[in-house]
Amino acid sequence: MSTSATSYAPAAPPPSVPRVHDASPHDERACLRAHLNDVGRIKTHPAGLRSRFRDFGKRNIVAAYLLFLVQGTLNWLSAFIFSPATAFTDPVNTFATLIIYPVVNIALGVLVAVLYVGSKIGGGYLIQIISDNYADGYSIANWANPDIFGPSSRETVDAARPFLTGQVKTTKAQQVDPGEQDADFTQLKTVRTFSVPLAKALLLMSSIVYERNDQLVTEAADIFDRTQKKYTPGTHAYDVEIRRAEEKLLESEAKIKVQAAKWNLAYDGISDLVTVSGPFASIFYTPLGSSDSPLIVLCFKGTTPVQFSEWLVDATISKTSAAVFFGPGSGKAHSGFYDDLFVRNDGNGGPDGYGSIVRTLRHIAGRMKANSKYSQTEHKIPLFVTGHSLGSALASLCFARFLASENDLGVDLELKDCYVFGTPRLGDGDFASAFEHNLTTPLDRPNILWRVRNHLDIVCSVPPGVTDAESLRGTVSASSLLNYAHLGPEIRVFPVLPHGPPYWKANEIGAFHEATEVQVTGGHASQQELMQQGGGLDLRKTSARVSAIAGSRGGKNWLRWVMAALPSPFYDHLPAVYHAHLSNLINSTRSTPISSGRLAASLNAFADQTIQEGKNLSDFFGVEAGKAEEVVRSGVQRMKSEAQRKF
Repeated sequence: MSTSATSYAPAAPPPSVPRVHDASPHDERACLRAHLNDVGRIKTHPAGLRSRFRDFGKRNIVAAYLLFLVQGTLNWLSAFIFSPATAFTDPVNTFATLIIYPVVNIALGVLVAVLYVGSKIGGGYLIQIISDNYADGYSIANWANPDIFGPSSRETVDAARPFLTGQVKTTKAQQVDPGEQDADFTQLKTVRTFSVPLAKALLLMSSIVYERNDQLVTEAADIFDRTQKKYTPGTHAYDVEIRRAEEKLLESEAKIKVQAAKWNLAYDGISDLVTVSGPFASIFYTPLGSSDSPLIVLCFKGTTPVQFSEWLVDATISKTSAAVFFGPGSGKAHSGFYDDLFVRNDGNGGPDGYGSIVRTLRHIAGRMKANSKYSQTEHKIPLFVTGHSLGSALASLCFARFLASENDLGVDLELKDCYVFGTPRLGDGDFASAFEHNLTTPLDRPNILWRVRNHLDIVCSVPPGVTDAESLRGTVSASSLLNYAHLGPEIRVFPVLPHGPPYWKANEIGAFHEATEVQVTGGHASQQELMQQGGGLDLRKTSARVSAIAGSRGGKNWLRWVMAALPSPFYDHLPAVYHAHLSNLINSTRSTPISSGRLAASLNAFADQTIQEGKNLSDFFGVEAGKAEEVVRSGVQRMKSEAQRKF
């Protein structure tokens, strides 16, 4: 039946869900109603057999593994059927195909068996008991250190507000150094700011969204599905059941809404993308009716660790054409991530996750403009994008689409930056090149995707790929299983020990394709300040493992000890560890060498000026042509000397 709008009253928030604003009932239910319709659309979509099996694989660990094996086998066979010469022309890819992937499949099969047995003997119940008794009720993703959501988190979000509201720019226009004697030889750079408070605030949002109760979302979807089949819209019975479904959705987000209220923000889920209770998109935003400057953060939730069947499907090593949403020649994207966000034209299509996101963002931005002091101005609502793990992959793809088609956001939103944490590779070399094209159009475009990588985080190394460097993208076969690349520049953070200051490193900043200065701000002013705040090298404050253990029950919380004992490649992927290492960063800068294009531009500008000086001498002072040429030669020689000295 139709899901047309009705005039029923919105569900009242459960007592555990705070009201943080005085919005009208229409505004209050805007996201809730859109989200419920989105969940219902996913539940009732008449997908084909392949799509239904894929969706079943999201919910069943055995089906997920079978789907993984089938897709992997097809990739394995296609590499030899369509490119039989690969064994000789690309031996590295052949080795990966014949050795690495079968080993990975076997290892995953063993893990699937263990988790499947665990789920049958009450593993989920045991996890809930552990969470309630030793992790303050937080899910596995936040077991390492739930203290990050304590009172200091409000200070972090407040420190990030000038950036979130657009008052402080993160990309500064190219300017001549005031102290430069000769402006034509200034090494012009675009200054890109990596804000530590902003990164930590967005990380907190990416972490707290793991706390949604997916079981309640599933129940809401079931109620919606039954209601559409059983009752007529507009009837009393229909309205009652829809209210029940809304209450389930509200209750599922209660813990996140409570935390958002502590940050003086509102929160709503807006799209479950392609499957109920899986990865989803949500927003943190200035409460409607608030006098605060408006902001919106689009946040994607990754896969909960215990939902192995879900991330196994998304980890399938296969690529799909990205031409529809990114244009011809844009290469291929990781099919698991791409299909979670964008609808295909296969058969009846599928759930429209990206479309739901865009429509809701436009609606909320319009309502915010109508309810704020910005309504009478031309100011747009700043939009940031973020996510962790699988959520970071979806956030990166969504941000990449916004860069390619900013008109999708409508007239009330202004795209800002994207901060993602623990991001896997997202597509082939051509896809990465297409992203960099949009990132650099125009050359100093004021949008940045900061891909934050924590020390040894293993997720950032999968799928294995060799086309991060542009110079290799034309040499690796399009069908190669190693043709995967990251998107955007990387900020890699490190623990205090055994590393030294400033505890960060900028990689792949060549993705900006121009002379760039990266500034890390909002961290510690110096190593001395860090040591003073940390009591010297007090590991209880500077070490992620030690501080997490010491911060709970005087070191007697055994769960913190277990989490701290995880190997670094896995431990470093946890949100709390990202938070700890970001907290140690020291303000500093890194610049790319001036590009040959910029050098040529500076030299040409100086030469033009010198020639003009010669012409002026000839025209206004009657200097002979030969004398003018001598002036030009002298100027060019001076130009060469300056170039050697400065470059």
